[in-house]
Amino acid sequence: MAKSNPDQSNLNTSQTTNEAANGAANGAANGMTEAQAKLAEAATAAKKMATEVEPEMAAQISEFFKRNPWAAVAGAAVIGYILGSFRARSK
Repeated sequence: MAKSNPDQSNLNTSQTTNEAANGAANGAANGMTEAQAKLAEAATAAKKMATEVEPEMAAQISEFFKRNPWAAVAGAAVIGYILGSFRARSK
């Protein structure tokens, strides 16, 4: 029976561990690249949708406040009160 060299066994284990770690790192890098591509795609789609919806929404908001000017005044007062409360608490 031939005895195995413990140093050789440790070296093989170390190489296997390094290969596994490199494989995992490469897999993670590929996953990140795919995620970045999907994120860029989603950002482009969101930007396109926002530019299509923005003028219509702005017109609707403008029309609403032309018909209900007191709603704009009340909304501004509420927002001012909330922001003032936050500022007073932070001091």
